[in-house]
Amino acid sequence: EAISLDPACHDSIRMRSSSKTPSIDARYRFLADRAEEVRASCEQARDEAVSELEGERRALAASIAMRPYWRWMASLAEEALICGRNRVAAEAAEKLLASDPRDCSDVRFTLAYALAKLEDEEGLADLERRYAEISPLRGADDPWILLSHVALAHKRCDFAGARAWLERLVGLYPGAVGALVRQTELPDGEFARLRVSPYSEDELILAISEGIVLLQEGNDRAGRGVLGTWVAH
Repeated sequence: EAISLDPACHDSIRMRSSSKTPSIDARYRFLADRAEEVRASCEQARDEAVSELEGERRALAASIAMRPYWRWMASLAEEALICGRNRVAAEAAEKLLASDPRDCSDVRFTLAYALAKLEDEEGLADLERRYAEISPLRGADDPWILLSHVALAHKRCDFAGARAWLERLVGLYPGAVGALVRQTELPDGEFARLRVSPYSEDELILAISEGIVLLQEGNDRAGRGVLGTWVAH
């Protein structure tokens, strides 16, 4: 119905694609193929919206006009990560951060996991340094960053280091032990990433769910992935 009222309703087009495309890979290709078209459409809407505005009203109008594109790119980065296109996920996340330095979509979380998958420790350290600008009200101690450090340390067989990062995570989050043992996978939000309170158990559960790409990497007898089994133990 939204698309019938507005054929350029990019959020509705994007949300509908999750049920219309036959596979995750097909949805990734759909999002990737139309990303530039969505960007151009939103930029045109932004330019028209701000033409007669000034100050805070101008900035707000510009932000609102660009948000469908930002959500589109956040979905693209997430789908690329799930498909194992880790470098594409990192590139899409960086492109989004260049367009939205305040990171309304929290794509820095997806970027952290993509860098961990790429075993790019320097890239992850650089992302942490950039948190002062991206997220000035919160340090680089969210569970996406911490789980990425756990994964990187585990991959280089630094089990003491991985345990230290894991202990830091457990110390910051209530209910962390149970959530890390269960490793529940949740369905992705359709409109945008679920909004959860910082340092809440909900935030950790969401980060673990998105971190299944790290936890289930590799084969083990438990079927949970090498890192997932180690974390649970």
